[in-house]
Amino acid sequence: GKRTLFVMASGFDPRCLSGLRRFVTAVGIPRVFAIQPQGHADRPDSDAERRRADNFTELAKIAGDRLVTMDYPTVHDESSAGRLFAQRLTTGESLLDIDSVVFDISSFPTSLSFPALTALLEICGTEAGPRELQVLVTENAELDDAIVKGSLGDAHTLAGFGAGTRAARAAARVRVWVPVLGAQGLGELQRVSAFLDPSEVYPVLPFPSSDPRRSDFLLTQHRELLLEEFELKPNNFIFADEHNPFDLYRTLV
Repeated sequence: GKRTLFVMASGFDPRCLSGLRRFVTAVGIPRVFAIQPQGHADRPDSDAERRRADNFTELAKIAGDRLVTMDYPTVHDESSAGRLFAQRLTTGESLLDIDSVVFDISSFPTSLSFPALTALLEICGTEAGPRELQVLVTENAELDDAIVKGSLGDAHTLAGFGAGTRAARAAARVRVWVPVLGAQGLGELQRVSAFLDPSEVYPVLPFPSSDPRRSDFLLTQHRELLLEEFELKPNNFIFADEHNPFDLYRTLV
């Protein structure tokens, strides 16, 4: 584990340390690069801040002097945060003497994880990068549902993924949107829909799922947007195994 860099988000999510604990038990203590996955918008005495502090205390005990931390980037445009994180992770001394990178996306927002993974994939196997990149996740649909989202910003493309969207708009091409539905996500869907103005929509519902009626619940939550505004038919919906991300990957490609 000494030539391995373990990348993780150190926030209030109780899953943020699950992967590291298992890695340490199985392999040993790696070098750890931890970023705060969101700004400190909560009050210091809030439950979220207390959980964040408790998680960081445990992280420091596990990693010791092998821990490197990074605060959430200070940016005017949220779409720039992922780009700055990716630059910090793949330049300088972060990957010095590193053969393998383990990237735990369990408590990462996609705005940070996707640009960073893209940057790592580009240099993986080169002289400047690691020989191996592994991605792991600790998923819990019930916990995701219980997280109360704060105020929503404007929808935007992720750093490194905007060229296709701009080209499609310029050429008036068909824009296909495949949103993965989740509880309490109606506001996000509405903003992304307004930003993309999609030509076709194919929502993803979890099936099989730990809760056999979860798809029905999500459809009920998003009924107005999906069935009344988009006027979707049954053949517009994609069903994917809740516990196997490769199931959706195979369907899409």
